[in-house]
Amino acid sequence: MAAPAGETPGFRVPDPTLLPAGITIDADGLLGGASRVPGTWTVPVEACTLAGGCTTGTVTITVTPRCAAPPPQAPGA
Repeated sequence: MAAPAGETPGFRVPDPTLLPAGITIDADGLLGGASRVPGTWTVPVEACTLAGGCTTGTVTITVTPRCAAPPPQAPGA
């Protein structure tokens, strides 16, 4: 199978709406952004070579809640 028409060979998410809000995956497969929505997402991905050979798979992304900072301590405590 060749890379989809108009697409640069590389790594892509056929349906970016399946990614957590605020998260992107670039053509090199690198995750970017930040999400404030905890949960686990399984996202279909496609990787293609420059020769046009493609394969599909899934990536599981888990977003965990950020730990709250400890409250400030009173001076001398």
